[in-house]
Amino acid sequence: MAKRKTDVLEMFPDEVEAKLAKGNDIAIVPIGSVEQHGPALLLGCDGWGVMGLAAKVAEHSGGTLFPIIPFSWTGGTDYFSGAVSTRSRNFVDYLTAVVRSLWFSGFQRILLMNSHGGNFYTMRAVTRDLLKDDGIPVLCTYGTPRFPELQKLKFAGGEASSMCAGLKILGKGHLIDAVKKYNKAAYEEFGDIRVGHAPECVTRARKLGVVGHDYWHECLHVRPSPAIDVGGGVKAKDIAGRKIAELLDLYKQYVDDLLAAEAEDGPVAGGVQ
Repeated sequence: MAKRKTDVLEMFPDEVEAKLAKGNDIAIVPIGSVEQHGPALLLGCDGWGVMGLAAKVAEHSGGTLFPIIPFSWTGGTDYFSGAVSTRSRNFVDYLTAVVRSLWFSGFQRILLMNSHGGNFYTMRAVTRDLLKDDGIPVLCTYGTPRFPELQKLKFAGGEASSMCAGLKILGKGHLIDAVKKYNKAAYEEFGDIRVGHAPECVTRARKLGVVGHDYWHECLHVRPSPAIDVGGGVKAKDIAGRKIAELLDLYKQYVDDLLAAEAEDGPVAGGVQ
């Protein structure tokens, strides 16, 4: 069986049109960040992890995979080399425009796959306002959803394993050895470091939500891990990708019901633009 084309950058316009005509109106948009994740991980850590998962969702659903949106608010990691940050309001406006364009193009199941912690509240606002103002129902995932099948799968390495699994899935395996080398050196230098407590004012403020996003030590964001389990990470992304693809079928029913209600009763909260 021939492998289905999923990457929009490798497709011709008529191929996209054919998918939409067959009812596959899934658009998958990964969202990451460019920032440090400790001294042992690549600046694209969030991006590589979510792109690998998004590729698995596209593989299992046959949906159309769009390029990652790499830049978002990075907060306190601006202090470290290589960070690229945008103001949240600019990110919201940009992402909203992207979703509206996808909807106008015929994609009615739009999946935003966010992997960056600094975007948590921003993503909630974007999806809420798109439904309220435009009648566009957007599905958003954060990190790797906690499916029961994944709860049973135990593997080591945290974000390092997730990132390396993404690299493996995306054919960037040549970077994994370098990551392991950096990780080993950082772990030997810092060990299982427990950085001192935050100032009391920051600790109290954080109870209110994602406030500050400050890092006063290079290992505070992500500490070096004694082990990286690439195979376990790939398996986890494959399971999650399959389960998310199943959710997209339920999502279609929701969208169809919403559009049917709009056709009968008029636009929902401002209507579909």
